[in-house]
Amino acid sequence: MRDAKHAAFTGRAGELTVAAQLLLRDISVFFPHVDTGCDLMTESGCRLQVKCAHLYSHKNGPRYSFPLPKTRRIPNSDKTTKLITRKSFAEVCHFVVFWGIEQNRFWVVPANLCDEVTGVELGLENNYKRFAGSLADMREMKRLGYSVGKIAKHYDMQRTSVQQFLDSDKEFIDETAVSQMRACEGRWDFILNFTPSAVAQEAPANEQKEQ
Repeated sequence: MRDAKHAAFTGRAGELTVAAQLLLRDISVFFPHVDTGCDLMTESGCRLQVKCAHLYSHKNGPRYSFPLPKTRRIPNSDKTTKLITRKSFAEVCHFVVFWGIEQNRFWVVPANLCDEVTGVELGLENNYKRFAGSLADMREMKRLGYSVGKIAKHYDMQRTSVQQFLDSDKEFIDETAVSQMRACEGRWDFILNFTPSAVAQEAPANEQKEQ
């Protein structure tokens, strides 16, 4: 009972914390009266689900673990259980906001990415972003005379990674869903720029996050 109570309190704390972050960015927030999978809604109609996790120790470094199960069990009248499929995230919200409690870190992730995994660990990556997308702009910057160091600073990446991309014969870097989710830290601009007719379909990991 204590665990269930703590989870309920933590979940509510997450909703209020995310709401506060949005209000600080001049975004009006509404709390739905009926729980249909959407925890918060903005005045532009952007539906958000909030997930919270405590930092835990791992042999390879501390991180936040967020389970994203696709099924759940419900009790039958004969004391057995039935496995049912949960609604996809994309059906109930536009973004899932993950809150790492101890470090007050946030990841604003497009719902469709969350549908591709059954769980994600966040907060264990280094301070550099991973690049995903077309390499054409990066190569154009190099052609115009930008140094590898300046290109790395522009994309907030390591110089060695930029050089590897420039030297490769690839035209597009397609990171895994988890890598794209990790690149969504601090991406409040996804919500700031949301319009019902232009729902984000994937995380443009190479763009600058809002501070």
